[in-house]
Amino acid sequence: MSLPTARLIWHCPYIELFYADDKLVNGENFHQFALIRLDGEAWDTHDGVESKTFINKDDTFEGWDVWKENNRKGIDVTVTFKRSKNKITVITENFGIYIKSVVTIIDDVPDVYVALTGDQVAISNIRIVE
Repeated sequence: MSLPTARLIWHCPYIELFYADDKLVNGENFHQFALIRLDGEAWDTHDGVESKTFINKDDTFEGWDVWKENNRKGIDVTVTFKRSKNKITVITENFGIYIKSVVTIIDDVPDVYVALTGDQVAISNIRIVE
């Protein structure tokens, strides 16, 4: 959920793909590969990465003001990850916004980690299903 002080659309949860030797964000030998915000904005953050993000609004999308208000109330969000060699696909949907991001890591990376983060948000009750 976005905090009551959140005023902007980008005050929402983010999905971060990264690598670090110690498995920590900003840790030893840290490389951030992509940031994907739940509002649909996404970008690569490393020279050795190429990504394509597809965003669709369906008929249930009621506009950004309603979207921001719904985020303040909180929602259960499912994020699906699929990795095939150096290609990672991230899919999620919330309040009428469908996001599919395909991140291709060109550099040789043995492991990729995920962090759930954001600006002006509270994230709780995380469940991992394999």
